[in-house]
Amino acid sequence: METNVCICLPAYNSDKTIKKTLNSLLNQTHENLTIKVVDNVSTDNTVNIARSMDDTRITVYTNTIHYPMGEHNWNRCFAYMPNGGYSGIFHTDDIYTSKMIEKQVDILNNHPDTMAVFTGTKFIDDTDNTIKIPALPEPYTHNKELNKYDVMLSTLRYGNQLATPSALCASNIYKGMSPFRYEAFGYSSDLDMWLRIAHYYKIFVINESLIHYRVSKNKGSNQIHNSRTSEELFFRTVDYHMGGINGIPQDAIDIYELRRIIDKVKCIKNSIVKMGYRLPHALYQGLSTKMV
Repeated sequence: METNVCICLPAYNSDKTIKKTLNSLLNQTHENLTIKVVDNVSTDNTVNIARSMDDTRITVYTNTIHYPMGEHNWNRCFAYMPNGGYSGIFHTDDIYTSKMIEKQVDILNNHPDTMAVFTGTKFIDDTDNTIKIPALPEPYTHNKELNKYDVMLSTLRYGNQLATPSALCASNIYKGMSPFRYEAFGYSSDLDMWLRIAHYYKIFVINESLIHYRVSKNKGSNQIHNSRTSEELFFRTVDYHMGGINGIPQDAIDIYELRRIIDKVKCIKNSIVKMGYRLPHALYQGLSTKMV
């Protein structure tokens, strides 16, 4: 019998995309699948669309109150996960290729020390056109089990390359690690989750673009990133976890610190833009020269 897989979809005002997402999940070659839509009091047609899908594998839950942060709704999903099998928390605007879950389940079933499996991505726009197919960095290209050192080293050198809405995890481990610690790490609380899992267990990255990740101009994460005036929370998360890992080479630390400097420059530029022309032109030129 196929392993049970539970996919939770935290939803809010997703009526433009949720049907495509649900169809991509219903068409998975792994058939022992339940889909649980956890709606955060949408004001559009999201709930009606989800409930109209003619498949008993879909269940729709609606929150009694609206949670202001999306991560809080993600945390609601843990209550609906089973204790056994595998679970994932996916996006309601992404598209999942038909064999994705089958391939992930095969990895988890055949690697007993692995508790989370990710995949490569293809970025698509609002009309499903391909924007980019990014290559995964080392050591995610080798289709092998990875430990906390591997994950940290890659994160220091290349940033967070683990596609959160592709993560399929052992349900009991995922629930045991819950919640996403938004109060501590904000929109980087997903990376905190993966680093915590990697600290105790192995993870695996399938080097195939099995998720079509939608990059929308209206996505909250994009808007936050493009207007930040304070350090990216990625650095707080990595700083917190890096202390427990020995033997990190200096070149990886140097690359990480250079990325931090570049981020500070971006924050200064955003601050200047927000201040408009209140800064004297000469001072702006001086700042620009120092930032180069």
